[in-house]
Amino acid sequence: MEKNCKGLLIEFCIKNSRSQPRFEMPEATGPPHDRVFVCQVFIDDKLVGEAKDKTKKSAENTAAKMALQALGKRNVIHQPDYIALLNTYSQEKKQAFNFVPVSCVGPAHNPEFTYRVKSGDRLFPTSSAKRSKKQAQKAAAYLALQEIRREFPNEIPELPEGFIDESGSENSSLSESAGGDISGNRSRSENGFSDSASATSEYQQDPVALLHHFCQTQKWILDFLDGGQTGPAHNRQFSCKAKTEQRSFPESNMRKTKKLARKEAAFLALKELKSEFPSDIPDLPKVFVDDSSKGQSSAPSPGPSSESGMHMSLTPNSQLSSSSSGLAPSSVQNPLGEFDNITELDRGAYGKVVKARKILDEKLYAVKIVQVKGNKVLEEVKALARLEHQNIVRYNTAWLGKDDFSDSSESSSYSSDLSRKSYDCLYIQMELCENGSLKRWIKKMNKVNKSESFNIFRQIIEGVKYIHSQKLIHRDLKPANIFFTKDMVVKIGDFGLVTQMTGEEEKKAHERTRRTGTPTYMAPEQKDNNKYENKVDIYPLGLILFELLWIFNTGSERAKEWSNVREGEFPSGFEEQNPVEKYEICKMLSHDPEKRPLAEELCRSFHERKTFDSQTR
Repeated sequence: MEKNCKGLLIEFCIKNSRSQPRFEMPEATGPPHDRVFVCQVFIDDKLVGEAKDKTKKSAENTAAKMALQALGKRNVIHQPDYIALLNTYSQEKKQAFNFVPVSCVGPAHNPEFTYRVKSGDRLFPTSSAKRSKKQAQKAAAYLALQEIRREFPNEIPELPEGFIDESGSENSSLSESAGGDISGNRSRSENGFSDSASATSEYQQDPVALLHHFCQTQKWILDFLDGGQTGPAHNRQFSCKAKTEQRSFPESNMRKTKKLARKEAAFLALKELKSEFPSDIPDLPKVFVDDSSKGQSSAPSPGPSSESGMHMSLTPNSQLSSSSSGLAPSSVQNPLGEFDNITELDRGAYGKVVKARKILDEKLYAVKIVQVKGNKVLEEVKALARLEHQNIVRYNTAWLGKDDFSDSSESSSYSSDLSRKSYDCLYIQMELCENGSLKRWIKKMNKVNKSESFNIFRQIIEGVKYIHSQKLIHRDLKPANIFFTKDMVVKIGDFGLVTQMTGEEEKKAHERTRRTGTPTYMAPEQKDNNKYENKVDIYPLGLILFELLWIFNTGSERAKEWSNVREGEFPSGFEEQNPVEKYEICKMLSHDPEKRPLAEELCRSFHERKTFDSQTR
């Protein structure tokens, strides 16, 4: 198999405290039908390798090989990740493989481990002793793959002749393998570098391998399902999604190859699983990187770019100041230039939301456009960028640009007139929730279905529990800010008023909350004080649950009864039909925040409770 000499050269430089290699490639030479690329490698501004080839990638790799030889590392053996390779094989064959500990010998401060691979009743050879469990597992995986390859030579790619243990074990031999420690063990190599760091980097570059490994540990059977195809015959694009016996994951964008679509599908599955298994999956990039075209992400935008040509997404640490982050309003004339079929969905005091189709991947997104009025506007992006949960609207990317808004005294229509002005705006690209808001769902509800209502409410409180676990307060929970996907999955959105649980900016937050004009669902302390914490999100949950269980016949009836409901006084007949629910709602609506349950307690209560036996309306 072809050696990844470029990666090995970078690793060699890190381990030997050398500066990072610099790859330079002048313009290609030769006629258009027979181009030749020349690559030069510099370390500390000294030329250490040079090569030419038909492709840029091959030229880089060969030049890196020449550099390694010049540096004295002549016998370069590329060691694949044997655990990932074994996981991939086992998933394809629907066979479960486990690592069985055989021994742990030596003093307590320096133990050595041996492992073997087991599949059903079959046991594979035992590794020699290693100083970390993961290294012993990798060695065992190598031995198992060797044995499988002897029986099924077409099923396993060619393996290196020997296994080089780089963990520093004195008992290492050429019959076993090296590789990173993906378990988080703090084992050290000869030069003091953690194996886990290199493995995490490896796996981030290969999300398919990481997903296979994770599913193997969970004993899940993983499949990749081909999605749609688009484009002309000479330039087809493909999508894909990952699926286990338990669940399906989001579908990838349209990609140039099926392999790339599968990598993005694995990445999206890992992002979703990361929120549920944070310690079992290493940190992932914010967005999927299309490595077939350097610098492009899965959600490129018309926003500003860095000098390297990579799109500058707003991360949680971004600041609005161009001096501190290099971020400035986009110079692009049309900030939505990469979208078409743009339709306004909603408009409020601070901006608007449009539905738009991304021309590149032909998918529909929601793009929120918010007027920039100081650094506070970035709070929503910071929150969305760090929130990864199945019940939170998925964030893609953000950029700055210009947009036109009519004066507040004017109509929100798109009519062209002199009142329209251009403002600096923040554009936030998010997943589109195609089935609208909970507000619309409640409005259309003509009969209460408790099973359906509780299913919706459970998803809402799961999302709130996650928000609070991230030390954030939403502060604007209401049916209009809760949405449904095409598959009727509940998603909490609109984080324009989100704040930390630190209380550092509570007064400012309180003033902004009052200006939004949504006091209907506000907790009493949020309306009357500037001192509150995350229990302000529990109060509106009580009102939302009430609305899921009761239908007002008219708007005037709702207006008349709503103030009573906020005080825990319900319409005639509600308590009779919902005695247990009334008790739960009253706790959520308590004027004393300390008496309200935590979101975690609500989740536990509503997941443990069976279907109520009281009658629906």
